[in-house]
Amino acid sequence: MNARTNGYFKTNENPNTAKNNMNNQYRSSIGSFISWAERRIAEEFESNQAIAKQEGTAECFAVKKRLPYNLNDSQKLELVNQVDQLRNDGMGNMASCKKAGIHITTYCKYRQKLGMGKYQKNKNISS
Repeated sequence: MNARTNGYFKTNENPNTAKNNMNNQYRSSIGSFISWAERRIAEEFESNQAIAKQEGTAECFAVKKRLPYNLNDSQKLELVNQVDQLRNDGMGNMASCKKAGIHITTYCKYRQKLGMGKYQKNKNISS
């Protein structure tokens, strides 16, 4: 058989054989990927089940609720006061915001919009 040029180097291989080999490699790599993906999904599912069993609930996988965009000022004030009360009770800033269901930047933005200034612990509240 004569040597053929495939653009980069000379080969004695039949072009149809080379194409079939490439197709077989492609199919093999796709098959390998699908097998890997099936194993990975099964591992992830088992891991999630173990976490749910350990925690007693699968709530950690639940979709988070978002605040509505159209809260009025009294609703915003209520959220800010809720966070402030948790902070007065000794909870940290991030933890109190998380418990109240708002992001810390939203809390700060609401305080600023409502003209409340920076948070200062209320010394009159007894623990």
